[in-house]
Amino acid sequence: FGSFTNNLLTSLQVSGLAIALNLLITLPAAYSLVRYEFPGKGIILSALTLPLYTPAPVLGISLVLAYNLMRPSFALHKKKSHFPTTARSNKPRSRKCPISSPRQRRFCANG
Repeated sequence: FGSFTNNLLTSLQVSGLAIALNLLITLPAAYSLVRYEFPGKGIILSALTLPLYTPAPVLGISLVLAYNLMRPSFALHKKKSHFPTTARSNKPRSRKCPISSPRQRRFCANG
């Protein structure tokens, strides 16, 4: 995984590059949005300010819903048992054991 110093320097380099690319793209776009008139300018400005008017819980819920819609097998994966399945015995249940689960019943004296 590398040393702390190498990881820190890599992180600083990546963040500096991201900031530089961000400035190269956003400054001309912001300048053109403010100085020039073009069709659709109002829609773009509205779309850019929309997150300011949307409550945070709405954004969070929509992210969770979008994640679950993109990965429908996620909900099914959580319900699967991580224990190996065992064959059920045809032996009648003991009346003295109050536990109904076959896995836990084996700990009863007569189960």
